[in-house]
Amino acid sequence: MIKRILKYLINLACSALMIWFAYLSYAIIVRVPTSGELMDLIWSQVNQLLPTYLISIVIISLLNYLFERKIEQRKQSYEFLILLLIQIVVMALATIYYSIDFYNFSMHNQS
Repeated sequence: MIKRILKYLINLACSALMIWFAYLSYAIIVRVPTSGELMDLIWSQVNQLLPTYLISIVIISLLNYLFERKIEQRKQSYEFLILLLIQIVVMALATIYYSIDFYNFSMHNQS
């Protein structure tokens, strides 16, 4: 039971780190372009986040798989795939939320 709790805490920490990374990627933008270039900036941020997200998804999925098979010794479980889907959804929602938030903030400040 403690092993599973530890695994879920690691996954939660990873999700929190990726959410923070998405927030930080927009928070460090110093100069906000005009509204015509704003969408280009948002797409550029999304393109910068994707490699980091992919690397983190591969690492955490591998850790979940190894943890499930070696430490928990569960051979027929595919819980790591469910956790993978949860990670993907969390990262996608964080990116969407912070992109929309940045867009709304930028448009509000230009008015």
